[in-house]
Amino acid sequence: MPSADDPLSMLRAIAHPTRLGMLRQLAATPETCACDFTELFAVRQPTISQHLKVLREAGLVRTRREGTKICYSVRPEAVARLAELVQSLQPPAQDPLAAPPSPGPGTRSRSRATASHGA
Repeated sequence: MPSADDPLSMLRAIAHPTRLGMLRQLAATPETCACDFTELFAVRQPTISQHLKVLREAGLVRTRREGTKICYSVRPEAVARLAELVQSLQPPAQDPLAAPPSPGPGTRSRSRATASHGA
């Protein structure tokens, strides 16, 4: 079973369009009851429950029982962790005065590529 707060589990959880939509809905409207999702998404209650379980096990949402209802909210710390992960994938900002990076191994520069084609 995936562990909560594991970045890979979180990414897998939001990779499904319905779960991503559910997470967006929860971000916009915290404390949403599980039963409310059937009105928002074109899926049946058992499917909604399964999607919410995946989001919960990935550590992206928390639950609160209110009588017979279970209300869901986004865990802000989990979303912040995802944001940090995505931010870490950004290349470093380039100094506008620095020389452009040289082509990596296995790539040809544009001038050599056009010269070899008779241009």
